[in-house]
Amino acid sequence: MLIEPVPAPTVHEPRSRRTLTSEAGKVGGRTPGAGRRLTGDSRQAIHATDSRQAIHATDSRHPDSIHATAPDSRQDPKPVPADPWGRVRDLLVRAEDYQQRLADGRASSQEVLGTQVGCTGARVCQIVKLLTLAPSILERIRTDRTSGVGLGERALRKLAGLPEGKQVVAFEKALAETGTRASRRPHVGTRNAKGFQHLFERARYYKAKMDSGEYRNLAELARAEGITAERIGQILNLLYLAPEIAKVVDVPAEQVPVGLTERDLRRIAIIRDWGRQVEEFASITIKARRGS
Repeated sequence: MLIEPVPAPTVHEPRSRRTLTSEAGKVGGRTPGAGRRLTGDSRQAIHATDSRQAIHATDSRHPDSIHATAPDSRQDPKPVPADPWGRVRDLLVRAEDYQQRLADGRASSQEVLGTQVGCTGARVCQIVKLLTLAPSILERIRTDRTSGVGLGERALRKLAGLPEGKQVVAFEKALAETGTRASRRPHVGTRNAKGFQHLFERARYYKAKMDSGEYRNLAELARAEGITAERIGQILNLLYLAPEIAKVVDVPAEQVPVGLTERDLRRIAIIRDWGRQVEEFASITIKARRGS
């Protein structure tokens, strides 16, 4: 009986890294770069290419990205007309609060109340005076949000000094004149008023709107108000003035120091230290008095 020999097991010899690199690089019968080691520059180039590909695959801004999305058509919406009585309506809310504080004894006088709320007693008097407007005018202010035509605080204070019957007639006449002017120019009302009091009112109004979350950023608020975000920021910065300075400039126009400009106040407001603000304010007012 013949016994067939058992074949010897095949022994695989270890292949060098050079051989493995050569075989792995074979494509279509060709061996590009067979037998060559990658230099440092080559490895860096490969790593850079891989990094760019990885970034492109995850960066939604890249045109070839799998995550790329179409632009949001909701961005930059058209400007929304401003509420014609928004600021005045806020003042009426404050006026009612001030009147209640004076009535129930939480403040013994307008001066004391001004100290409590962060303004002068004269300013408290101005705001409370708005409540003496005729009931029909107050109702119009509280309900009208779409007409696009309103009056500024100063005009309303003048009306408040008239008898009720004359108030209504003068009110309607002033609204008609304001509507005519508004059709010829974009900005009306208190924006061209003298002094700085109207700017401080606008600053507090803008801050309240931002704090309430009604607007997410200055750009949204600026679109609603019909002015630039830069201008909104300039007005808001006035709230960073030292209390000693605000007490002197947040007053009726005839009481403002002679020669003082809004640009002066904006330059002072960006100084972080209140002590330095007061020194700069004193220097500016002294120079202004000498020059007048």
